[in-house]
Amino acid sequence: MISRNIMLSMISILLLTTSCADFSRSFFGSEPSSRAEKPSIDESYAALRNGQLANISYQLSIDLTKKDRFDGLVKIKFELRRNDIPVTIDFSGGEIAAVQLNGKDIPYHYNGWFISIDPANLVIGKQSVSVEYSQAYSKTGSGLYRFVDPEDGRSYVYSDFEPYDANHMFPSFDQPDLKASYVLDVIAPTSWNVISSARENKVVKAKDSSHWYFDSTAIFSTYIFSLHAGDYAMWNSMAGDIPLRLFSRQSLKKYVVAEDWFAPTRRGFQFFQQYFGLDYPFVKYDQIIVPDFNAGAMENVAAVTFSERFIKRGSYTQNDRDRINSVILHEMAHMWFGDLVTMRWWNGLWLNESFATYMSYLAEDSGPNRDRAWLRFFLNYKLWAYETDEQVISHAIELPVANSDSAFANFDGITYGKGASVLKQLSLLLGPEVFRKGVSQYLQQQAYENTELSDFINTLAKVANRDLKQWAEQWLFQRGVNGLEVDYECRNGMIVVMDLKQSPSAYSNILREHQLQLALYKQGRLEFVSDVALKGETTTALSVLDKPCPDFVYPNYDDWGFIKVILPEHEQAILATSIQEFENPLTRAMLWRNLWEGVRDQRVSLSDYADTLFSNIGKEDNPNILLKLLQSVNAVFYFYTNFGDEGLVSIEEYGRQYEKIAWSRVEEVLPASDVQKYWFDSLVKNTRSTDGLMRLAQLLNGELEVDALNIDQDRRWAIIKRLSAYGFPLAVELYQREQRRDSSAKGAKALLGAKAAAPGFENKSEWLKELLDQSSKYSLADKKSIMRNFLQGNQRKERKQLLSNILAPLPLINEQAQHQYLSAYGQSLVKGYCEEESVAMLLAAIRDNPTAKLKLKKSLRVALQDDRRCIGIKIKNREYRLKVN
Repeated sequence: MISRNIMLSMISILLLTTSCADFSRSFFGSEPSSRAEKPSIDESYAALRNGQLANISYQLSIDLTKKDRFDGLVKIKFELRRNDIPVTIDFSGGEIAAVQLNGKDIPYHYNGWFISIDPANLVIGKQSVSVEYSQAYSKTGSGLYRFVDPEDGRSYVYSDFEPYDANHMFPSFDQPDLKASYVLDVIAPTSWNVISSARENKVVKAKDSSHWYFDSTAIFSTYIFSLHAGDYAMWNSMAGDIPLRLFSRQSLKKYVVAEDWFAPTRRGFQFFQQYFGLDYPFVKYDQIIVPDFNAGAMENVAAVTFSERFIKRGSYTQNDRDRINSVILHEMAHMWFGDLVTMRWWNGLWLNESFATYMSYLAEDSGPNRDRAWLRFFLNYKLWAYETDEQVISHAIELPVANSDSAFANFDGITYGKGASVLKQLSLLLGPEVFRKGVSQYLQQQAYENTELSDFINTLAKVANRDLKQWAEQWLFQRGVNGLEVDYECRNGMIVVMDLKQSPSAYSNILREHQLQLALYKQGRLEFVSDVALKGETTTALSVLDKPCPDFVYPNYDDWGFIKVILPEHEQAILATSIQEFENPLTRAMLWRNLWEGVRDQRVSLSDYADTLFSNIGKEDNPNILLKLLQSVNAVFYFYTNFGDEGLVSIEEYGRQYEKIAWSRVEEVLPASDVQKYWFDSLVKNTRSTDGLMRLAQLLNGELEVDALNIDQDRRWAIIKRLSAYGFPLAVELYQREQRRDSSAKGAKALLGAKAAAPGFENKSEWLKELLDQSSKYSLADKKSIMRNFLQGNQRKERKQLLSNILAPLPLINEQAQHQYLSAYGQSLVKGYCEEESVAMLLAAIRDNPTAKLKLKKSLRVALQDDRRCIGIKIKNREYRLKVN
């Protein structure tokens, strides 16, 4: 197999020596002679099948009246263009009762992953294949998933198909470039609502069931078709002439604020239809809030699914509402970019997700959130992108994707955050209106089609009358983030020279072209801003010559560029005492990030950063920045705990200091305000003193109250988990009592988390055994709750005791578990403990699992990198302690 680096070099050469329109679809060799028998589909075979089939339609009948399984009949019509190879129909893990070709029974082969029809039975031209089948409901949330609410016994079904799970619900040609139309009918219990990509045109009621019939859909890819059914509560509204519906479980209905969903939906349709110059392409718009959802949301055509994590069982903060707003706009943008126009294969996933991310914040910037839209983009997506792009698993934005399994592994900060940041910079480079016109033309020209990256880039280039090949090579085919430092000299109080010096990333020697804004400050006050086109290693900023000498220079003002600013020591010293003097919230957030990067890069000690953080955090009045700083508190304490004995003094010192600050802020800020809730939630996560834990227990028992602070059910569980993690006396009694108080599905998962959080090798070993049992009574969603709470931040001893037990079963997990489990296991459990011993164990795990799936390989490599970084940060902090003592 060609290595990734060689492959990317080949792609780069191809782009430089040919026009974008010549960009090849397949990176993986010649046409395969047969299909590999495995659970995923290869890109090379998908390309072959795309040339074999055309004009596809599905007529699908599904019976949902059974509890554990569902029955189906699908009739697939298509045009066969070649009959020298078998036709394969994807269908994973089901049972087949009959297969007919053009109304007649035919022989077929089924290997548990796909059905094969021999070419001897096929003739070129129009064909019709019918498959009668049965399938079990999914246990992982992919395919068709059934959930029974423990609170009231009601049942709910929903589908989730990206990237390659439509074939878990019905036999299909499950790849994005084989678009089709769909006609659906469903038999379901009488009390159920049934929702799909079209509206129902008829419902025939019988004694115990109803038969729902749906209109034919437009053509689109299988992964964005959907079916949802159950006793869903429903709300109705309109966005102009577009019918809107919102659904949730009945037991969550009292917590759903429908207008928090409908208002941004209406604003989104108004913005996107105007921006794209295209009406909404589908007939209605449903939004379904579903339990145990693996992702945040999914852009199913006209029937978008959302995780229940967006529903709060207490009052909503502005951040809660902003998160709902952002995800609604993100999924809505996909209706045009992703659903109407779709990538040909999963190497185009980044453009799909990056575009929706960028557009969602552009839409926010035009509405009531304009005062914080780009600040939230920086905090929520760009920081994620920066961290991912400095990980050993960093990759180019556009890269080959060998198969559908690899597509899942690339749902990361590059796919979402870096791609969106690069699109934002491209809009600035071309001009926002030119960019908009290019996007509009692309969507109009490619409606209902599948496209390559070159289609998008060529359209923008044509509208802008500009060659974008070099830009694409620099930004889309090279990984890593460039560094940026400022070197300047003043004489007689005036600037005589200022150079911006760009450095390559750790993974590439490329020096990119950047559109930036250079800002000069005096005592935190903005004095001058100038646009700068950064090229090559050194760019002289001519526009600032003869300007008054600043005491602080920031070369990425207003966050135009995707670049890592490295602050000199004298500017770090200024920020330690004066960071709050920088009034612009976005600038202040970026400066906080630059300080933290100093710790990650081991240029600054953790204690230096902690001193700055705890000296300033109580003064921060922007709620969005405050939330991010409170997350930094978690990170500071995590590192000190991981330092082992070396961190004990700092944990004691900073822990006492932080609890004092946090309690005072909880008690002094405006009662019932969002800021009070943010401080309290952070206090619960970071309380470690005996007195502090006792106060939390008193709040739980009603023995202590804070003015207007409502300890809602979710916060009650957060307190219990914290007490359990520290082995607090009576913790078991507390969570048993809470179990009786909260019989909801969310309560059941919180109880599992509280039990798993309890310290001790024996307790952890029992829960690890449960996690590793693939036939366990617990669902994947239950296991995720256990995993998230399994290794608490204060439990370094248990992490050290258990690491070998966590790593040993990786070969079996890799063989047996599905990718959602692999991802959760790797991210939550595979962690070192900041010693050379754990580094050696992680290295051995990488060596001993050469055939691990890509997601598991990535988790191991990131864990190793994080462990090595932790050791470096520990050594830097040790040097600082020796110096100050």
